[in-house]
Amino acid sequence: MFRCSLILLERVQRCTVFEYDVVWWLRPLLCFIDAFFGVIFFWKKNTLPKNIKRILIIRIEHIGDVLLATPLFRALRRTYPDARIDVLVRSIASPVLARNNDVRAVVCNVPWLSEGGSWKGVFRVVSQLRKKPYDVVLEPHGDPRNIILASVVGTYRIGFANRGLGFLLDCSLPYDAQQHIIERNLTLARPLSVGDAGRELSLSLSQRDLVFARNLFKKHKIKDAVCLSPGVGAGRDEKLWTVEGWASLADSLSETGCDLIFNGGPSQKDLVGSILHQMKTEKYLNVCGTTTLLQSAAIIGKCNVLISIDSGPVHIARALGTPLVGLYGSHDPAMCGYTDERSISIWAKDIKALSPHTVMSAYTKLRRRLHGKIIDRHYDSRQ
Repeated sequence: MFRCSLILLERVQRCTVFEYDVVWWLRPLLCFIDAFFGVIFFWKKNTLPKNIKRILIIRIEHIGDVLLATPLFRALRRTYPDARIDVLVRSIASPVLARNNDVRAVVCNVPWLSEGGSWKGVFRVVSQLRKKPYDVVLEPHGDPRNIILASVVGTYRIGFANRGLGFLLDCSLPYDAQQHIIERNLTLARPLSVGDAGRELSLSLSQRDLVFARNLFKKHKIKDAVCLSPGVGAGRDEKLWTVEGWASLADSLSETGCDLIFNGGPSQKDLVGSILHQMKTEKYLNVCGTTTLLQSAAIIGKCNVLISIDSGPVHIARALGTPLVGLYGSHDPAMCGYTDERSISIWAKDIKALSPHTVMSAYTKLRRRLHGKIIDRHYDSRQ
């Protein structure tokens, strides 16, 4: 009884209401649930398997989230070269892993994130995964729904419990909201004694996609390409810049003599159409909604600069080595962006108030930093 009391006290201390990344009124409830069930499940904690042959990473979020986890995939592969390493992803993000030699994509469209997702589909995928449970399951997002999935398909579960249900994890790690997502993902590998494999993002393109982009540039005589991605996969309005801002920026860029390319998915065609309607210049190429994800990535890979909101194209550019200017609203770029010699991040908490002059100044600064040269964008698909 005394030991149970100590365990309960320890659980309450670990589950302080200020630790949860949820709305305030849910915090006391989650604290109670985690503390109470933490005592019960304390006796059912599994130990880390000695011979790890099957690893699953749950990454059923967005394209950028999957790319941000590629350093983790690479580190796991180097430590466990003979293991089967699978990644649970949505179909929209699975193409970025098509040529990744570190992992194998397992598609699962969940109903809370995908229009085409269904509970029936989730149960079908989980049933398949349960036929041969994984030795280790990693859950980088801290999503209680993902933690439940991990608990039914894996022997040893590692993750963050910042939104509750940590009692279902065998190894619950502290969630540092100030840490860059790449670093936070890599902390999941520490219990596995995984070595350092770098922080670079990985994305490999097929020769077919590279030829597509090359032919597109040749057909339209594009030399100094600047790619604009106004809203690809942003998901939330607080990430989106204004139509007027994009139009003004495009006109200013056109005056410098660069070749403008508007890039995006089918859902962004109306947004890009509104921007084009307000622009003065008619010198641009609009491929929005006409390419596959990897064709779009190949286009970004051949551009000299990408200017994009906080979404997938930012991380695609980073993975392919394309210099970029990222526009951030709701998220601090220190946690999910890039700032170095080839990258500039602009954080405007009210992104709607961001001025085109600020973005244009950042672009000019980046080009000067690169000595104003047109960058040789011959991407090597083997990297």
